[in-house]
Amino acid sequence: MPLSGFAQEWQAVSETGIFHVTVAPENGHYMIGGYHNWTLTVKNKQYQPVTNAQIYMTGGMVGHGHGMPSQPLVTRYLGEGRYLIEGMLFNMAGEWTLLFSIQTAQEKDRVQIDIELTH
Repeated sequence: MPLSGFAQEWQAVSETGIFHVTVAPENGHYMIGGYHNWTLTVKNKQYQPVTNAQIYMTGGMVGHGHGMPSQPLVTRYLGEGRYLIEGMLFNMAGEWTLLFSIQTAQEKDRVQIDIELTH
């Protein structure tokens, strides 16, 4: 049976400062051992929503030397700079790194968000 916990939003700025991003579980809860969805919010330097971006995600547990146990996908644009990530799966509590490659017609950058999940 999956374990769940309450989550906050995690925020970061992309490597060159082009994008400000926030990531959070879709319903405010994350699960350990079960699939669930998250939301990624992308804004530009002026904190305006970024639309029509191509976003690719990877990640893993750097401390354990492995990647994500699933292949989450950014599947659709939800409006107001928000994008749906489907297929999130964390197989254990601990420190996880989420990596996003974000590309618009004008700009491209990467962002790393480090999160810690507990039971």
